[in-house]
Amino acid sequence: MVKENNIEWEYDFDGDSMFINDIKDYKYKESIEITDDIILDIDENNEVVALEILDASKIFGIEKKFIRHLVKIEINIMSNEENIFIKAAFNFMIHQRSTPKELNEKIVNDINLPIHDTHLVSALTAK
Repeated sequence: MVKENNIEWEYDFDGDSMFINDIKDYKYKESIEITDDIILDIDENNEVVALEILDASKIFGIEKKFIRHLVKIEINIMSNEENIFIKAAFNFMIHQRSTPKELNEKIVNDINLPIHDTHLVSALTAK
């Protein structure tokens, strides 16, 4: 099942962390650490509802000031019995140019996240 959700995002400049979440109401259940800097939030229905990126400027390889100029986000989170995959595309305005950055991660699905495909897209709403 492919689920497409609109998202909102927030960037903490001082902490250099980005939080991207589904705009629908949900009840948080748990967080899954994909890497030391990438965390998924799961709701009580075992759906992925948020993505947190720590040290975002390092992850994207850009200055912190440009992260606030995010113009597009598209995130696909897929899981099967063996693995959880994150494939994300971000576009930042850097010196008046749309600059794409990608995030691709894969971990073992040792938490038994159900098989699903979540697509988080930007109707960009910054908090």
